Amino acid sequence: MAFTSFGFIIFVSAAGLLYYLLPKRFQWTVLLLASYAFYAIANPKGLLYIGGTTIVTFLIARSMQRIQDAGDQKTLGIADKAEKKEARSRTKKSKKAVCAVGIAFCFGILAFLKYTNFIIAELSPLLQRLSPGRQISMLDLFVPMGLSFYTFSVAGYLFDIYYGKYRAEENIFHYALFISYFPTLVQGPISRENTLRRIPRGAQILPH
Repeated sequence: MAFTSFGFIIFVSAAGLLYYLLPKRFQWTVLLLASYAFYAIANPKGLLYIGGTTIVTFLIARSMQRIQDAGDQKTLGIADKAEKKEARSRTKKSKKAVCAVGIAFCFGILAFLKYTNFIIAELSPLLQRLSPGRQISMLDLFVPMGLSFYTFSVAGYLFDIYYGKYRAEENIFHYALFISYFPTLVQGPISRENTLRRIPRGAQILPH
């Protein structure tokens, strides 16, 4: 659905009408359903990617938060400064390992889907010189809509949790809206964590 199409205008008008008619505590739900509907209309296969990324990175962020909370609890009973510093270092290393898994997961998908065929195209002439008559076939890859935007949004979120700037979101549906919010999914900008923090309070996050 192109942003300049008549269908998109109707879609946004219907979503906006529901958004402003419902009480604030339900507005974020309208936006979440509209975002996933927009994604499904574009290509239902994309739901597997964005849904999978949402679930995996939500669990990774929650895991980092649990590690931090457990580490903070342990250091409360430690009086020795050197021992406390060592305990904090172990907590940070554990969080870093979990964060690295999340970042590798996100950018691994991005790199594979967007750059595999580019690499094949670049290597094909070299392969033909080395082995005349032989070439590498392009892969039939599906690149979901907004892949780059939501990948960088998720990466920024994971780094914020790692550095302790915010606590990890506890509501996976609020987090899902943060990732899938359809007005920014195709044309940006990349969502920041403070957008997610406004969702539970029913803030006006539709553009005016």
